[in-house]
Amino acid sequence: MFRHWFDARWPKPRDHHGEFDRHAGNYRVINTFATVGVASAIVRQADENRHALTFTNSSANNIWLSKGAVAVIGSGVFLAPNGSVTAKIDAYGYFYRGPWAAIATGAASNMGIVDE
Repeated sequence: MFRHWFDARWPKPRDHHGEFDRHAGNYRVINTFATVGVASAIVRQADENRHALTFTNSSANNIWLSKGAVAVIGSGVFLAPNGSVTAKIDAYGYFYRGPWAAIATGAASNMGIVDE
């Protein structure tokens, strides 16, 4: 008997992606925050297991992010007030997993961080 590809009697393939996501140990999300001031400070340490990183500026001040130990106002990744930026794996498969530093134009600037 001929069977069409849409025939319901054929077994469905396993949903490995959904199965992977259901196990809490396979996927971790770290939600945290940092208070950034007018002096450069490390806001995320290096992490070899990191896959994505999102910074959200919830203050009224400008924030600059830097890959490395020192951030400088006017240099690096600019984060506008109430703005966000996401660092992910690029088209070449590269992703920076080192430390991130931040500096703000005003004291006590709050920044939310989601580390995946």
